[in-house]
Amino acid sequence: MGRQSPDDGAEWATSLFTPSVVAIAAVHLVEAQYGEIWAGVVSVLLTVAIFGGVLMSLKYWHIPSTAGFLIAGLFLWTIIPDVTAEVVPWPFQVLQQVIIAVFFIIAILYLVNKLGGEFDLP
Repeated sequence: MGRQSPDDGAEWATSLFTPSVVAIAAVHLVEAQYGEIWAGVVSVLLTVAIFGGVLMSLKYWHIPSTAGFLIAGLFLWTIIPDVTAEVVPWPFQVLQQVIIAVFFIIAILYLVNKLGGEFDLP
Protein backbone atom coordinates (compact mmCIF):
# COMPACT_ATOMS: atom_id res chain seq x y z
CA MET A 1 0.00 0.00 0.00
CA GLY A 2 1.39 3.38 -0.99
CA ARG A 3 1.63 6.52 1.04
CA GLN A 4 -1.68 8.29 1.64
CA SER A 5 -2.22 11.74 0.21
CA PRO A 6 -4.35 14.50 1.78
CA ASP A 7 -6.95 13.78 -0.89
CA ASP A 8 -7.32 10.24 0.46
CA GLY A 9 -8.21 11.64 3.89
CA ALA A 10 -10.77 14.05 2.45
CA GLU A 11 -12.29 11.26 0.38
CA TRP A 12 -12.40 8.98 3.43
CA ALA A 13 -14.04 11.66 5.61
CA THR A 14 -16.61 12.41 2.91
CA SER A 15 -17.46 8.74 2.49
CA LEU A 16 -17.77 8.29 6.27
CA PHE A 17 -19.81 11.37 7.21
CA THR A 18 -22.00 11.89 4.12
CA PRO A 19 -24.14 8.79 4.84
CA SER A 20 -24.74 10.05 8.39
CA VAL A 21 -25.96 13.45 7.21
CA VAL A 22 -28.16 11.82 4.58
CA ALA A 23 -29.50 9.39 7.20
CA ILE A 24 -30.46 12.18 9.60
CA ALA A 25 -32.14 14.11 6.78
CA ALA A 26 -34.01 10.98 5.67
CA VAL A 27 -35.24 10.32 9.21
CA HIS A 28 -36.53 13.90 9.47
CA LEU A 29 -38.30 13.61 6.11
CA VAL A 30 -39.89 10.28 7.05
CA GLU A 31 -41.03 11.75 10.37
CA ALA A 32 -42.65 14.68 8.59
CA GLN A 33 -44.43 12.43 6.09
CA TYR A 34 -45.26 9.26 8.02
CA GLY A 35 -44.78 9.96 11.73
CA GLU A 36 -42.49 9.09 14.60
CA ILE A 37 -42.82 5.29 14.47
CA TRP A 38 -41.70 5.05 10.85
CA ALA A 39 -38.94 7.56 11.52
CA GLY A 40 -37.70 5.26 14.31
CA VAL A 41 -37.79 2.21 12.04
CA VAL A 42 -35.91 4.06 9.30
CA SER A 43 -33.39 5.36 11.84
CA VAL A 44 -32.61 1.87 13.14
CA LEU A 45 -32.37 0.40 9.63
CA LEU A 46 -30.04 3.16 8.45
CA THR A 47 -27.88 2.73 11.55
CA VAL A 48 -27.50 -0.98 10.81
CA ALA A 49 -26.74 -0.28 7.13
CA ILE A 50 -24.13 2.41 7.83
CA PHE A 51 -22.30 0.58 10.61
CA GLY A 52 -22.60 -2.74 8.78
CA GLY A 53 -20.81 -1.18 5.81
CA VAL A 54 -18.14 0.22 8.10
CA LEU A 55 -17.59 -3.15 9.76
CA MET A 56 -17.29 -4.90 6.42
CA SER A 57 -14.40 -2.61 5.50
CA LEU A 58 -12.90 -2.36 9.01
CA LYS A 59 -10.61 -5.35 8.62
CA TYR A 60 -8.81 -3.54 5.77
CA TRP A 61 -8.13 -0.34 7.74
CA HIS A 62 -4.79 0.29 9.39
CA ILE A 63 -4.51 0.73 13.16
CA PRO A 64 -4.73 4.57 13.34
CA SER A 65 -7.89 4.61 11.20
CA THR A 66 -9.51 1.92 13.31
CA ALA A 67 -8.61 3.73 16.54
CA GLY A 68 -9.83 7.03 15.09
CA PHE A 69 -13.14 5.44 14.14
CA LEU A 70 -13.57 4.19 17.69
CA ILE A 71 -12.78 7.59 19.23
CA ALA A 72 -15.06 9.49 16.84
CA GLY A 73 -17.74 6.85 17.18
CA LEU A 74 -17.72 7.08 20.96
CA PHE A 75 -18.23 10.83 20.68
CA LEU A 76 -21.08 10.36 18.18
CA TRP A 77 -22.61 7.61 20.33
CA THR A 78 -23.02 10.15 23.12
CA ILE A 79 -24.57 12.93 20.98
CA ILE A 80 -26.84 10.99 18.59
CA PRO A 81 -29.67 10.63 21.14
CA ASP A 82 -29.74 14.43 21.41
CA VAL A 83 -29.88 14.81 17.63
CA THR A 84 -32.74 12.34 17.16
CA ALA A 85 -34.66 13.02 20.41
CA GLU A 86 -37.21 15.27 18.73
CA VAL A 87 -37.91 12.87 15.88
CA VAL A 88 -37.42 9.27 17.04
CA PRO A 89 -39.34 7.74 19.99
CA TRP A 90 -37.21 6.63 22.93
CA PRO A 91 -37.54 2.83 22.36
CA PHE A 92 -35.94 3.26 18.95
CA GLN A 93 -33.22 5.45 20.43
CA VAL A 94 -32.41 2.76 23.00
CA LEU A 95 -32.38 0.05 20.32
CA GLN A 96 -30.13 2.20 18.17
CA GLN A 97 -27.71 2.73 21.07
CA VAL A 98 -27.59 -1.02 21.76
CA ILE A 99 -26.91 -1.78 18.09
CA ILE A 100 -24.12 0.81 17.99
CA ALA A 101 -22.62 -0.58 21.22
CA VAL A 102 -22.49 -4.07 19.67
CA PHE A 103 -20.81 -2.67 16.56
CA PHE A 104 -18.25 -0.89 18.76
CA ILE A 105 -17.48 -4.07 20.67
CA ILE A 106 -16.82 -5.81 17.35
CA ALA A 107 -14.66 -2.87 16.20
CA ILE A 108 -12.67 -3.02 19.44
CA LEU A 109 -12.07 -6.73 18.83
CA TYR A 110 -10.80 -5.88 15.33
CA LEU A 111 -8.44 -3.30 16.82
CA VAL A 112 -7.17 -5.77 19.42
CA ASN A 113 -6.63 -8.30 16.62
CA LYS A 114 -4.58 -5.76 14.66
CA LEU A 115 -2.51 -5.06 17.75
CA GLY A 116 -1.64 -8.75 18.05
CA GLY A 117 -4.65 -10.28 19.80
CA GLU A 118 -6.11 -13.63 18.92
CA PHE A 119 -9.81 -13.40 18.07
CA ASP A 120 -11.52 -15.25 15.25
CA LEU A 121 -13.38 -12.53 13.39
CA PRO A 122 -15.00 -12.73 9.98
